[in-house]
Amino acid sequence: MSHSAEDCDDQVRPQRPRVGIVGYYRRLNLGDDLMAVMIARMIERAGGDALIHGNSPVFIDCGCECEQNLETFCKRVDCILVGGGGVLLPLNSPNPNAVGNEYSTYLLSVVRFAESLGIRLHVISIGGDSADVVRPLRPGPIALLTSPNFRGGTYRLRQDRECLEHLTDAAMKYCPDIVLDMPRWMPFRERESHGQLDLAFQISDLKLRAKLRRLRKLRIIPKYSLVDTPASSMVPDATFAKFDPIAEEMSSAATISEAIELIALSKAYVCNRLHVGVIAAAIGRQFLALTPQKKVACFFEDLSLDLEKYVVPPNAVRSVPLRLTATRAEFTERISRAAEDSRGHADYIQQLVSGYHVRTRETHEVSATKTLS
Repeated sequence: MSHSAEDCDDQVRPQRPRVGIVGYYRRLNLGDDLMAVMIARMIERAGGDALIHGNSPVFIDCGCECEQNLETFCKRVDCILVGGGGVLLPLNSPNPNAVGNEYSTYLLSVVRFAESLGIRLHVISIGGDSADVVRPLRPGPIALLTSPNFRGGTYRLRQDRECLEHLTDAAMKYCPDIVLDMPRWMPFRERESHGQLDLAFQISDLKLRAKLRRLRKLRIIPKYSLVDTPASSMVPDATFAKFDPIAEEMSSAATISEAIELIALSKAYVCNRLHVGVIAAAIGRQFLALTPQKKVACFFEDLSLDLEKYVVPPNAVRSVPLRLTATRAEFTERISRAAEDSRGHADYIQQLVSGYHVRTRETHEVSATKTLS
């Protein structure tokens, strides 16, 4: 693949591949944006250059290089890595242009450009939320996984294996959620405070939040902070109910690092968003789910954790302290094992970049068709 004149730095470093990163970004979603930054750092440590499609201030704050125009982005990279995220989610609507399917439409464009430019496609830490063998997937993911340019990657739920085998012959490797490997790629500082919280709730449902406040006033549940995370943003203007001195120190989270620091202030979480819980687990905190999304339940099941123990019904909130005590040892052991296994995503990226270097040394040129197959 020939690069544009404006991209002259590639000509100075011809043996350093540029890997494009594509995903459900630009929505200020903490889990997805965190994955993009982690993947970029994995690529750079492996000896490549990372380019994220998007222009989020979150990426710029983390020192990542971005490109907003999709066509320009595709022309500047030597291969494309899609993920991590819910690529394998079922079809929302038969109409690919429906709001719920905008990511599908986006992936269709990515695949079209990649095929026209001869760029190979890979995926990293992709997943779904259904155990069906053959799902009615959206057109974009189907185009990606069945493209002649698709070369494989990693996925994050064991239950996705049969779905992937149905769609592609490319080599796919299972590794637990990539965010469990976060501490190696996103160092954060522990904030000094008057004392760490015993428990924090992250709930977007207003009725449940009101119920928690009532239980707190009646002293039925212990002192806690209530983390307000609006559905539109997971790097939020995070506010905490001021039930304790620590809450007075907590400021708005404007960056991924600040959001992680706020999560680290509590010893345990009850949450209904997947990656708030996975981030907590990655930094040594415990979490339970409250009226979870399917993705949260799938995460527990993938680690062979009993949903009866780890998912708290809304009418059983007062059982949270006992549940945390009863599950602590098992949870710690399973998360530790899964975190070690999740390093397989970084290993895949290392192999991809290293394989590319071998080929460029042999041919002395940069070409999108000479990346790792």
